[in-house]
Amino acid sequence: MIKKILLLGFIIDIGMVAPAIAEEQPGEWGAVITYQAPQVGLRANKAGILPYFNKEWENGWYAVVQQGIGKYVVNNDTTKVGVGGWVDFGRKTGDHSRVKDLTEVKASPVININFETKMSDMLTTSGFIERSLREHKGIRAQIGIDSNIMANTQSMIFLRAGIFAQYTDAKYAQAYYGVSAADAAKTGSIYKDKKYDAKGGIDFIGVRLNGQKLFGDKYFMKGTLTVGSAQGSAKDSPISNNKTHSGIAIVFGTYF
Repeated sequence: MIKKILLLGFIIDIGMVAPAIAEEQPGEWGAVITYQAPQVGLRANKAGILPYFNKEWENGWYAVVQQGIGKYVVNNDTTKVGVGGWVDFGRKTGDHSRVKDLTEVKASPVININFETKMSDMLTTSGFIERSLREHKGIRAQIGIDSNIMANTQSMIFLRAGIFAQYTDAKYAQAYYGVSAADAAKTGSIYKDKKYDAKGGIDFIGVRLNGQKLFGDKYFMKGTLTVGSAQGSAKDSPISNNKTHSGIAIVFGTYF
């Protein structure tokens, strides 16, 4: 479950390394290499490779892996606000030994609003809010503040560091952190007689480092390192056996 949360955060962060501007930008495509330490609902030491795509058009439409397909309703030199859709891929019983006795969370389309605001030459605020349209119909939101810490135009290396927090409502929290009465009644389950009603609230806080390296006008490498801790029901749930979470995602790509 935190796997989906962190992965979405990684890709959105990667896609937001460039400052918000209103003109059409070159498209990006490539591959994302991810690594995440053991987490709730995640196989130990999970690594993977995903395709990466990021394109914004002059008419305001965008397509970004994990962020989805949508349209910016605000798009100027300092602020972007987009409305789009994507998929919550849910949770399968095979994702981790600690969720094998729990009911699967089925995949569901989601609608989301994402934003990025340049507060100054140094500071940027960004985040998103999304709602599942089927299954649990829960809400998840994230907000963060990042600061430019390096912009070397000779070596073409750019770095940003920031903090962020995530909120989930009671429906989302129950789907991913709760143990239903039916699951708690299963004979032989590790959660037998451990019914847990999850509550909404802040479920994750952390710090992140975003970086980008350009190789001429054609190629780039950029990525995000995230370290944080579970809070609230994500921390207190009997499913959780690891309160600290970390991960890294690196994109190797080219412009088009």
